[in-house]
Amino acid sequence: MRETMGDMAGDPAAAWEDFEASTDSADVYVSARTWEMPDFGALARAVRRTSLRRLFPFTSHSRFCLGDRADFWRTGSDGGHIAPAFIVRSREHGYVVEAGNPYHAAQVESVLTTKDPEAAAHCLEHLLADWPHANLPG
Repeated sequence: MRETMGDMAGDPAAAWEDFEASTDSADVYVSARTWEMPDFGALARAVRRTSLRRLFPFTSHSRFCLGDRADFWRTGSDGGHIAPAFIVRSREHGYVVEAGNPYHAAQVESVLTTKDPEAAAHCLEHLLADWPHANLPG
């Protein structure tokens, strides 16, 4: 992780650069071992071109998630929050945009299924247009 990430609530630009590099590396690994075309890097670039670049990207299994700080995993007043919408990468469907907490499957609703990373990114941007705010879940 870059030294610039020391400020956990700071500018997420370095986090996006690191995230894109790691997703591109993962895509190369996946494409060499499966019939499927790599696509997490394309999704990362599409999301970064939206207003969501203000947030910090991360993956959790096959989910593309965002946090309001780099230390989203910390709990309590010292940590950040995980966005209440995310994108799942699906072998069969491409990208599935979900509304809800990525760690509570019973509270999740599918909003869009598409093979287009730009469409998925714009849908996620719409869902998170007003996030983070104290009055929103997440």
